[in-house]
Amino acid sequence: MNTKYVAPSMDQQIFNMGLSVETVSAYLNACGLNDAGGNVHIEALDATWSQNREALDAALKELAEKNIMIVENEHIRILPPTEWKKE
Repeated sequence: MNTKYVAPSMDQQIFNMGLSVETVSAYLNACGLNDAGGNVHIEALDATWSQNREALDAALKELAEKNIMIVENEHIRILPPTEWKKE
């Protein structure tokens, strides 16, 4: 039995970053997919997204600019808060 604790991806600091509701929502959705053990791809995130693809792309761009996540080849990697750009 594996009893090693794995912390969830989502960090409360996301709510103090001054990001738009859409951007925070994209982050939370990506964290949910990550924690469920799924591959975090834009296609999977888009399937859970309630708005249009342009809004998702804008949210992902903002998250990447803040170094909260990296998007490469449609794959999303969530970075720890120690890597985030606070300003």
